[in-house]
Amino acid sequence: SIELSGFVSYGEDSEVSDMFGDSVDSDLLEVIPEEAIAAMSMSLNLKVLVGTALEEVGKDMPLDGFPKNGSFVIPGMNFSIDDFVEAIPGDFAIGLTGVNPSNSDNPFDFVLALKTADSDTKEYKRVITNGILDKVEAMLKQIGVFIEEKDNFLLIGTAKNKSILREAEAEDPVSGEKEDILSTGYLGFWLDVNQLIDTLALDQSEL
Repeated sequence: SIELSGFVSYGEDSEVSDMFGDSVDSDLLEVIPEEAIAAMSMSLNLKVLVGTALEEVGKDMPLDGFPKNGSFVIPGMNFSIDDFVEAIPGDFAIGLTGVNPSNSDNPFDFVLALKTADSDTKEYKRVITNGILDKVEAMLKQIGVFIEEKDNFLLIGTAKNKSILREAEAEDPVSGEKEDILSTGYLGFWLDVNQLIDTLALDQSEL
């Protein structure tokens, strides 16, 4: 068993600290099954993060055609960068629920939950309802990945996890120490090595 923990302080008035959230929405963790092999959560303030990044890159590398601010409309889409970061603010959780080495097309089963703005906002309708879903849903289905919208979440995952996508909740969601790791701070990650070994059907005596 290996446990790592860390703490970083940028100061109360630092712009860097404004790029990160305090923790993810607890409802996001409901999609992670207790028996998952691994999981990660991240809480970001994408609006500040992207805005700062565009400003810095624009100063260091003033490229023609490179977006200089959030009003830039993403090519092929009917929404701007600002619309995107309003619709998807930056909280997400992902769980690895299976490994299939023999399946070259889709070797991993997973479930991903993204926190979104309210579904009645103009940014949500522009980015998600009439934007991302129209562009990628059919394409993802071809590789066995599905998308659902529910309760201010955008849920993405493989066929094994379709019930989680429909309900926005696992039958037995993560709890205890694993939940604490995922719900504390702006980044959490855990990997159950024993679960991984069992999933891969490895002979532990040979490890």
